[in-house]
Order: sequence, then C-alpha cells, then structure tokens
Amino acid sequence: MKIDVSIGKINDELLSQEERIKWFVSNYYETGMELDILLVSMKNADLDNFVWYGEKIDIPKSSLEAVRMNE
Repeated sequence: MKIDVSIGKINDELLSQEERIKWFVSNYYETGMELDILLVSMKNADLDNFVWYGEKIDIPKSSLEAVRMNE
C-alpha cells in the first residue's frame, strides 16, 4: 500500500527534515507505519546515511531531486 504525502514545493528548494521523512514514508510505506510517530522518532536522524533493513536509502535533499527519483 502506498500513501500519498505531498511535498508541495514548486521550485528546486532544499527539503526540510520533515519533508524528507514524508518522502521516505511515501516511497517505503509499510503496514503499521504512522507518519506522526516517524516524524518524532526520525527528527534527528541522519537522512543522508539512512539505512532501512540493511539497505542505504537515498532520501532526496531537494524538491527537484525528489521529483526525479519518483519518475
């Protein structure tokens, strides 16, 4: 199941920590994931070196990069 979490930036702007977490949830959603809980538990996470189930996840840093990764 994939949920839609809109980033909402039009130009190529840097994404906030929250927006980057929303991108992760939107692209790696699993049953039981709750966005509100992840926003709190991941607020200080190093999203540039984020590992999920042993795999490094490249979470975009900018809105343009997010669009490219979702194409």
